[in-house]
Amino acid sequence: KPIIGRVNGFALGGGFGLAMACDMVVATEKAKLGTPEIEIGLFPMMIMPTLFRSIPRKKLLELIFTGEKITAHEAERYGMINYVVPHEQLDEKVNQLVTKLTSKSSTTLRLGRQAFYTMADMDLNHALAYLKGMLAINLRTDDAKEGLQAFLEKRPPQWD
Repeated sequence: KPIIGRVNGFALGGGFGLAMACDMVVATEKAKLGTPEIEIGLFPMMIMPTLFRSIPRKKLLELIFTGEKITAHEAERYGMINYVVPHEQLDEKVNQLVTKLTSKSSTTLRLGRQAFYTMADMDLNHALAYLKGMLAINLRTDDAKEGLQAFLEKRPPQWD
């Protein structure tokens, strides 16, 4: 299932790693993110793979070398988080995303999420071959059949 991170305050060190491990992130305007470990002579070794997959290389190196914190707005600008909202709208925005996701086929979301993360580290040719197989699996699901039929009949699909 897709994982939505909800950041309300500081997401530093391991908390930053957890937020970046989420599929989507919503943060309040006052949120701060960063890797302050360098300040105490440590390096964020165990969260680097997750951070590397979510943050542009130069920005990530700046963050881990300097220990500086960034604002939620800056994180959004770099594509590290999806939405920045006022504190009082945090739950509402997260609930909107949950509602959108739960209206989709859970089978297709599961297959698609698995395919996304599996192909992420593949070279292009291997990724395309893998995704071709995953598309074939997806097309054989009851949900894909229902979705295509619903589209042809101009009605909303009914997922199991």
